[in-house]
Amino acid sequence: MILKYHPLKLLQYVIISMVLYGHAQAEEHDGLCIFQPQLESHLQTAQKKISWNIDPIIWVPTNNTFQDEITIYVHGLGDRFNVPSEDHFINDLYCGPILFFKFQDAYNRYPLASYLGQGADIKALVWMLKSCAMTDGIKKINLIGYSRGGATILNTLCALACEDDDIYGSTELYPFTAQMIFSKIHAIVLICPLLHVASAVKSNTARTAKPKNKFITAVGWVTHTALLPLATGGKYNPFGYQPINSAYALGNKTKWKITIPSLYVLFQSRDRVVSTDYQSKLQKYLEPITNTLHVITGDGTHSNWSSSSWDELIKVYKAHECKACVEC
Repeated sequence: MILKYHPLKLLQYVIISMVLYGHAQAEEHDGLCIFQPQLESHLQTAQKKISWNIDPIIWVPTNNTFQDEITIYVHGLGDRFNVPSEDHFINDLYCGPILFFKFQDAYNRYPLASYLGQGADIKALVWMLKSCAMTDGIKKINLIGYSRGGATILNTLCALACEDDDIYGSTELYPFTAQMIFSKIHAIVLICPLLHVASAVKSNTARTAKPKNKFITAVGWVTHTALLPLATGGKYNPFGYQPINSAYALGNKTKWKITIPSLYVLFQSRDRVVSTDYQSKLQKYLEPITNTLHVITGDGTHSNWSSSSWDELIKVYKAHECKACVEC
């Protein structure tokens, strides 16, 4: 198709794309990223296929030393895309260009308006991964997911490796493109990941119930299978992807054998939002699919992590992933 266009027309298109979409972002941050124009073009295509404004932002540190990799931040339900702007993320965890985007519920949380890591959440992340993988200058893709974002990462990897027909069809994905995505994925960080929605519902129900209430399990089951799908407007499917099951499938039931070079998981022992029931199982399920697995548990809560556990995560992550970073 490209050969049908005059070279000058192509040049005009590239210039217009850079001016209309990318230049505003470049003015906000002084950093330089050689692959940014091409990636922004791919993101424009992705935006046309997604029904809400994903608002993609490429943040490039001014002292960027990584010209061939990018980190995708996948936000949670409550942070609404705001967490990455906090100093402890920007200054501590990122050592190169970062891609931020918004899920649908970043704009509307009543009704809940969230797929909780399923459906359109998976499709949105696939579009981001596809855009990055198809960008010539990007050799490595890192993923950082907080809470529901962590759930989305696990479910997305499972959907890709299982060649889910719905996900592939709706994102115009082919197996060779999915394999390209996996070949470029390098490090994954899961921060207080949502692992099992029913368990999280039960945990939150228990917080508001009287001690030793024998109906907690029953109330949790009804809430998960009936009320939660209703509250989300049918977006959440209680019988659909569950992150802990996706983690298990990645090492046992997928069409491809995949290997993630590095995996980092941060848990908090007093996390009652997503519950702590499946933490040990996640570690067990992830071990076969990675070369390096670091699991760190602090004594904080879902949104107030213990400083010692965060510092340990940063230390381990930078020791393995940011060796060339001048600030490490």
